[in-house]
Amino acid sequence: MKAQLQSSFNSLLRDAEHLFSRQSYTSSLILASKAIFAFFDWKIYVLKGLVPANYEKRFEFVRYNFPNDLKDLEEVFTIYVKAYREDIGSDDAWEVLKLAKRFEDAITGSV
Repeated sequence: MKAQLQSSFNSLLRDAEHLFSRQSYTSSLILASKAIFAFFDWKIYVLKGLVPANYEKRFEFVRYNFPNDLKDLEEVFTIYVKAYREDIGSDDAWEVLKLAKRFEDAITGSV
């Protein structure tokens, strides 16, 4: 499961970067957000040996186990939901992509 979560993160991040380079910002943001969600699922799996069943469970785990990361997760989720209602500009997409890339070292360094 750990390797599957790492692979999912890497694939989502690469696709998000590709879409960003093609100026498809809304799609890039959605995939970068999903990469971040995959990162937290991986982090929870490493700590607890399980994968959260849904967003509520993910937030609950992060709130109690990684409180310093909660603000980032909440902000990403808010923009992620917004992306399904309206087009996203390059600034929002870049901020989420940057955050996903920040987590890349942690998840790829543990292989």
